[in-house]
Amino acid sequence: IADYSVALADIQQAIHLDANLAQGYSIRGTVYRRMGNIPEAIANLKQAAKLYLEKQDKINCQRCIRTIDEIQSEIQAAENRDRIRVATILEYFKSALLKLQRGEHMAALEDFNWLLQVDSKDARAYCYRGITKYKLGYQQEAIADLNKALQFQPENPQAYCYRGAVRSDIGDWGGAIS
Repeated sequence: IADYSVALADIQQAIHLDANLAQGYSIRGTVYRRMGNIPEAIANLKQAAKLYLEKQDKINCQRCIRTIDEIQSEIQAAENRDRIRVATILEYFKSALLKLQRGEHMAALEDFNWLLQVDSKDARAYCYRGITKYKLGYQQEAIADLNKALQFQPENPQAYCYRGAVRSDIGDWGGAIS
């Protein structure tokens, strides 16, 4: 495991000694990139490119600009993957809801389980998994899921309604009323 803090300290000292040290900014940009601090990486690479340009070092200036372009392309690709992931999860969620509505409770349960593996804090998935478990007759598990849904989304009226219905079914009248 690389110790980036030591590398950064050395680079900081070099830049402190020579504020026009283009190579120092370039290296610092690379270190920040490896650390995942993309804004600092780009800022340092831009400064390096500017200093290389002032020194008429066309090759290193272009290298810094290409690196910035690579970073920005990586960011764009990651954003595209995230958009696709969100769309895929949304479609999967809709599919699970349709299965629940059609009475395909076990298939819906499997889908909600998968959704919760993808995002263990998805209040909607907990709520609908709780509803599914309720329809399958797993009252205690349904209450646990509905409680979890309310933990992540305390203003979810559907979770409250179904939790009240489950509590009523098991004879917990006080819990159902509250």
